[in-house]
Order: sequence, then structure tokens, then C-alpha cells
Amino acid sequence: MKPQGIDFNKELKLIKSEGPKSLYLLYGPEDYLRDRFVSEIRSLCTVDTAFGYFLYDDFPDSNTLMDSINTMPFINSRTYVEIRNCSVNKMDENIIDILKDLPDYCTVVLICPTDYDLDSRTKSVKYLLSSSSALYFTLQDDAKLYNWISRRFESHNKGIGQNAIQRLIFISGNLMSGLIPEIDKIANSTQNKEITVDDVNALATHVPEAQAFDLVHLISEKKNNEAISMLADLLNQKSTESMAVLSALAYQFRQLYGAKVGDLTDKFDYRSKMLMQSAKNFTKEQLKNCVLICADYEYKMKSSLVSDADVLKDTIVRIITEVK
Repeated sequence: MKPQGIDFNKELKLIKSEGPKSLYLLYGPEDYLRDRFVSEIRSLCTVDTAFGYFLYDDFPDSNTLMDSINTMPFINSRTYVEIRNCSVNKMDENIIDILKDLPDYCTVVLICPTDYDLDSRTKSVKYLLSSSSALYFTLQDDAKLYNWISRRFESHNKGIGQNAIQRLIFISGNLMSGLIPEIDKIANSTQNKEITVDDVNALATHVPEAQAFDLVHLISEKKNNEAISMLADLLNQKSTESMAVLSALAYQFRQLYGAKVGDLTDKFDYRSKMLMQSAKNFTKEQLKNCVLICADYEYKMKSSLVSDADVLKDTIVRIITEVK
């Protein structure tokens, strides 16, 4: 079952009023809010990083962890131990025993990678979920994200309407850490006081999902030459990873199939509206076959000696042939 995301502002007020707890497990995709929370814990625990302040990339050996935890904080309010990229599904028994007996003056913060899936069946995760402050940093809902984006542009003395915000999220994704450089770039690259959809289209970086959607949308409108041209432009960009684009294509066709059979009929966000608009131009059978084509070529990309770019080109040609 998908965990429930936290109320970030509520948790921030709580830690400021009550102080840090002994053990935290922080996980989920929204790393910007997570890192803001971690920064707050650090500042409450430490004023001097020379004593009682330890940072690790994944778990150290049990002796090292024990020594760190048992170090007195001296001038700091608490000993602080931060462990990033935690593989908590496979924690050593000794590590679990150490975390079960933390001294009153110590705070341990376990941070999982953003794409890490907790396995709640394991002994270690069961313990952490029941005995720590386990906080899931989820993607923000539209209302909170719209307000946050608007405030970020206001800090640049720029305004932005809802249509432009929706397009920015659609093109660049809904992770705050990814949106910050896009907002800064757009705001600094235009003289307009009001950011438009055209500004966003011209200046924002397209994530693979947006690139794939634009490709599929062109194909849905039978603009095949434009789709081929767009693919060529993508492959000429050094940042384009063919596997990421192909995976995103497969995802888009699965989403379109869902829209076609009615799975999105109760959703009215910008992305869902765009999906339903494109789905109208395909038959259910075409979408099903496109999903299978993508799966077939994903396997070829992983297993054949042909270049990823050539496999991606073949995929697009097959899809265009399928939906003619």
C-alpha cells in the first residue's frame, strides 16, 4: 500500500517546537522538501561540526556506527548521525540492535534514495516503520505546487498564470528540486513581467516523459514527418538517453490506453486532459499494439548489439506504421 505523504509545514513546526527525536526514516520522491527538513534537524542538533557530527553514505560497519552514536555532543545540543542512500530493506542485525538502544542525546537520520521502495515485509523495515519517525516525502498536490511556483517567480519579480504553470509542470515534471533551476532560467531569460506558455515552451527543459508525450501527440495527429524530425532533434542532444525516452514512450501508451478505456474519466488535471485528447485519435487496438511494440523494443534495446538510438528510431517507425 502506498504510504501517506506528510504535511510538511506541520512536521516542520513540530520539530521546531518539540525538538528532534532519536530516530528518523526519511523516504519518498520529493527530495527538495526532504532536504529542507534534514537541514532543520541538523541545525537544531549541531552548532559545531567538529564534535558529535557524523555523515555517512549508506551504513558504516556496526563498530563505526556504535562509536559515532556513543560520542558525546559536547557543545552541541545533540550528537547527530546522518546516513544517506540507506539500504534499509537489508539492514544487518547488529545495526538494528544498535538503533534499538540509542542514547538520549543522539539523533540518527536515515535517508533513502528517492526511488527506493521499502519492503514492509522485512524485519528491519517493520521495526523502522513502527519505532522511528518515518516520514514519506510525496510529490505535492497541484494547489500547493501552483502556489509554490508562483511564489518562486514572484521572488524574481515575475508573474505567471495557471496555464503557464500547468505547462511548466507538464514539460519539466513536478519535483521541486527539478523545477527550481527551470524557474530561475525562465525568469532570468525573458524581459516579460508575465511569464507565458510560449516562454515555458521555449525555455523549459523537457523531461523524458514530456518528450515522449510530444512525440506521441504528433503521431496521434498523423504529423509523422514532424515526429521523425523531433526524434532526430532529440537524438542530437547529448543529454537525451534513448532508453529513458523509450521507457517514457511505453508509459505514455499505457496511460493513453487507460484514458481510452475510461480509467482517467474522473480526473480533470492538465495531464489527464491532454491524455484524453490524444487518446481520441487512436483505437483501443492500436494503443494495445503500441504498448506491445514498446515492450518488444525495450527488450531489444537491453539485449541486442544494435545502438540504443537505432532501436529507438525503429520503434517510432513501427508505431507510425501501426497507427496509419
